[in-house]
Amino acid sequence: MTRGVAGEDRLQRGLVGTGVLVALGVGAWALGARVGGLNELLVAVALGAVFVNVVPDAQRMIPPAWLHNRLLQGGIVLMGATISVEVLTTAGTRFIGVVLVSMALTLLLAEVCARLVLRIPGEMGSLLAGGTAVCGVSAVVAIGAAIEARREQITIAIATVVVLDAVTLFVYPWVGSWLQLSEMVYGMWAGLSMLSTGPVAAAGFAHSETAGQWATVTKLARNLLIGVLIIGYAVIYRSQHASTPGVTHQLRTLVSTFPLFIIGFMLMITLANTGWVPSAAIAGADRLYRWCFLVGFVGFGMGIDARRLATTAWRPLAVAVLTISVMSGVILSGLLMLYG
Repeated sequence: MTRGVAGEDRLQRGLVGTGVLVALGVGAWALGARVGGLNELLVAVALGAVFVNVVPDAQRMIPPAWLHNRLLQGGIVLMGATISVEVLTTAGTRFIGVVLVSMALTLLLAEVCARLVLRIPGEMGSLLAGGTAVCGVSAVVAIGAAIEARREQITIAIATVVVLDAVTLFVYPWVGSWLQLSEMVYGMWAGLSMLSTGPVAAAGFAHSETAGQWATVTKLARNLLIGVLIIGYAVIYRSQHASTPGVTHQLRTLVSTFPLFIIGFMLMITLANTGWVPSAAIAGADRLYRWCFLVGFVGFGMGIDARRLATTAWRPLAVAVLTISVMSGVILSGLLMLYG
């Protein structure tokens, strides 16, 4: 009987949370449409953050985190139908090299800052390096599982990533506008130097439609490197500690944490550019992915809990800030030289 009541409570909370998510998404769309200069995606994030930090007992009315994550992932897959391969080829074969070099330098800088500058030991430094170099929270969770980091370390690293996501989400569009960056350069810059996929997409689309697509594609290219990172860190830590899990465990971790929506995104691009998807379906996918993003970003904003973020340890935050500050400048300078 108790289990049934608990199930009903979860269902009711889920329905209420979904209703709040959709209502705030519609509100963000209305504000973006009526007030000139407001980007609806950034408004959606802001509304979600205001709701969770201002409304009394808001935690009881927000949906589970997986819901907005699935909306964002579904939106990315649908967006693949609207992307032209011809546009992407303008970056040339240098694109792959830029992604690899940028990620290698970011990883190295973060490890150096953590271990040598701020004296953060072992696993904590690796979690921060992976989070800043590849795919934010997803990389922290995946690497944490691979090297069996302590739960406290994983929690602090995730909080650090969330803080930087929240800050860069609003800073990057302003800087891109101030510097009058081209759509491609801005999108690649955001995709290469910001942390998590959702904020990257939001910051990209805040600049323009094309910039948003470039930001998302570039970020997904980074995300593909998560497998290399898991295996690499597993090998390093296994050589240092005999208790570190073996190869079988690492492969299970890779399979369970690999972002499968990237495969869906690439498949959708392929189908759309080979003419197998009708133009009416592409138009429908274009409208639907925008709404998935809009509602999903409200959920992302709800994850910005000011009270929880205030407890983030200063040293991990300093590592992330220093790394992203230096690398964003280096990456932007390189992109301007190659594509500016």
